[in-house]
Amino acid sequence: MFPVRLDTAVWLDLLQDVQWVDLTADDTAFGQLRDGLHQAGLRAEDSFAWDPARSPFPGLEPFDWQDAAVFFGREQEIGRLIQLLTSTLLRGPGRFVAIAGPSGSGKSSLLRAGLLPRLERLANRWVVVPPMQPGRQPLQSLAHSLRAAFRVAGHERTWTGLLDRLDQGPGSLIELGYELGEATGGAGRSVLLVVDQAEELVTRSGPRAQERFLALLRGALREDSPMWAIATLRAEFLSSAPDRAGLAEAIDDILLIEPLSRARLPEIIQRPAQRAGLDFAPGLVQRMVEDTTGGDALPLLAWTLQQLYHDAGPGPERVVTAKAYEALGGVVGSLQRQAGLLTDELHRRGHGGLVLPTLLKLVTIDEAGEPTRRRVERRQLPAAGNAIVQAFVDARLLTSNREGGEGTVEVAHEALLRQWPPLRQAILDAQEGLRLRSQVERLASDWERGGHDESYLLRGTRLVAFEAWAGQHPDDLGAGDRRFLDASKALADRERAADLERERGRQAEALTRGAETAEDPALALLLAIEALQRSADAQTDRLVRTCLHRLGTSDIVPILTETDGAGFARARQRLTLSDWSRGPGASGQWLLGDAEIQFAVDERGRALYGAGTVIPMAAPVVVAACVRAGIACLGTESGELAICQLADRAEKVGGRDLGVPITSVAVSEAAQALAVACDDNNIRVLHVEDLSDVECLASAGFTRDLDLGGGQLAAALSHDCRIRVWDLVSGALACESAAPKNARRLAIDDGGDYVIIGDSEPSGRVPLSVRALTAWARHAAGRELTADEWHRYINEPRT
Repeated sequence: MFPVRLDTAVWLDLLQDVQWVDLTADDTAFGQLRDGLHQAGLRAEDSFAWDPARSPFPGLEPFDWQDAAVFFGREQEIGRLIQLLTSTLLRGPGRFVAIAGPSGSGKSSLLRAGLLPRLERLANRWVVVPPMQPGRQPLQSLAHSLRAAFRVAGHERTWTGLLDRLDQGPGSLIELGYELGEATGGAGRSVLLVVDQAEELVTRSGPRAQERFLALLRGALREDSPMWAIATLRAEFLSSAPDRAGLAEAIDDILLIEPLSRARLPEIIQRPAQRAGLDFAPGLVQRMVEDTTGGDALPLLAWTLQQLYHDAGPGPERVVTAKAYEALGGVVGSLQRQAGLLTDELHRRGHGGLVLPTLLKLVTIDEAGEPTRRRVERRQLPAAGNAIVQAFVDARLLTSNREGGEGTVEVAHEALLRQWPPLRQAILDAQEGLRLRSQVERLASDWERGGHDESYLLRGTRLVAFEAWAGQHPDDLGAGDRRFLDASKALADRERAADLERERGRQAEALTRGAETAEDPALALLLAIEALQRSADAQTDRLVRTCLHRLGTSDIVPILTETDGAGFARARQRLTLSDWSRGPGASGQWLLGDAEIQFAVDERGRALYGAGTVIPMAAPVVVAACVRAGIACLGTESGELAICQLADRAEKVGGRDLGVPITSVAVSEAAQALAVACDDNNIRVLHVEDLSDVECLASAGFTRDLDLGGGQLAAALSHDCRIRVWDLVSGALACESAAPKNARRLAIDDGGDYVIIGDSEPSGRVPLSVRALTAWARHAAGRELTADEWHRYINEPRT
């Protein structure tokens, strides 16, 4: 109490024996009053409003801006931080200040309840962006904080829009700083980015996400920028280790803090309690100070004080007794006791076995092997896990927040990870798995942010280790982590397949050389077969057929009457130019359909359907084809191509002028594609639906006939009696073989294994697939490789 005199006419005898200030004397009296207030620790800039319904002790959570009125014991550090920021301003804007100290030293409380409320009072100088925690995607977290800052200023921005701006680099962040300053009342204000728990850039963010974020900050904190940054981080992350060096190098000024000394502890116990009308039994404060020891002393004391405050109940004259303190278990035992009681209750509810596994989901391991908090979206937890989490939240051992619109949960303080023996032991037992999960999360975040670039994926023994762990802990992976591991595995499979393909290619080359130089035709054929098995391409296909001829055997296989007759029927549903040289016979028509599809072409080049209905064409039809799907294709010598739908009547549904004479056409059995051979030595593969181009294949001379098989193969019989087959997927020539001179038609069988050749009837089959060619070649060879030949040419191939 400071008695002051305001009127010279007023006097109280009561003031005779006390000190008082006479403000009626002169202006120096006001200075005396100010000095007295300062000596008593009362400063206007340190005075904040207090909500009496709020606990003065936040427990394991840090003090926040609402707790500024009960935050004591760090006045020197607050003054030093303001001095650093002020001196940074004098040296030029764009600096990065860090509050560093061990876990449990009160870094976040100093920032949130000590520094930031005082800076917010300097609204004409500072715009304070709400604190962010980096998490797995620090740029996304920064975008959320900036969005909140613009919302407070009355200028709504979208999160995606801000993220896009941040992706554009430091210049865009500087522009956002100027825009935020103007939105809050005018230009000239400095914008402070606040990064709480910056060690998450190492423990939770991937290496590349960390680099991108720090590069953005470094680039934006320059002399012509309004941007400043302040961060809290654990002191051990001020290291030159490769994974941490970037963070340490980005910081300009550091305030190192230690846990509060015992001399300061009575103040942080008594002064908040006085503000809330709470008192302690004589000697109890000193006892609590003596019990506060160890690295987690401050958070354990804060937890104990919070419990004592709530146990004291409501009322203006509340006293914490020694008995109440002992019932909690003291400073060290209170947290352990509460966690143990909570676990016992969850056991009674049938959830006891899930307590530690659920809490392990909230733990990660940093590169030094130390356990740290892990923020988890509550939707990732099963119902039973959420019940456990909620019980620990209600007990104030966990905190539940909203991050980017999603509900998240994390430990209120890492002291819980170290000071509760059951959880501490569970962490030790699961340390390797927690470390792997931490690495997967960081790498997956980088991969997602890097646009799924393959260079981010796992390979080799690292992938094997991660896959083994993931197989044993499938529930520990988020959706993004699973996609990352699946993509890594798919890449590894592709690379292994490519390696195997290269090795098989090298073997095929060696076997090819052996086949080409072998004097024994049977041995040459067997080596060619092995080369085909390892590298099925046009070269090895041709080698097998050549070796068959060396052995005196044709590559044309005898006909199987029933199956090949049915497959060859499709060839009879085509009219080719060769047919004109022999005429249609006594009927005067080439019947290309069947009893269901009555389609024909007469000797005058008219296409007929049903009972003699003529399908109009500008010129005589010289080639045609139809399939049972009810589609007919007509071609003229002038190059006109038409597609007709054959139903109740024939309807032209498409046409195209190719501008070059058409020599042969074929339609796939499913009526999806058609092939057109033209007089310019090209075979055009088109879509039936719109006659657009699919592929253009180079033929050799006049094409007698062609066919499409399964939509993936095209076969052509040329005038020089060569059969060529193309793979329509790759556009490459798959095989080439000689045909008898009397062959006029061909058809690819339904299985794609053979090309059936003949005239009015099938006369032979040319093996097309590797399986079919191999079977015929082995039959022709008449023997297998001997053990010595196998060892010589395959186990130890010649170079």
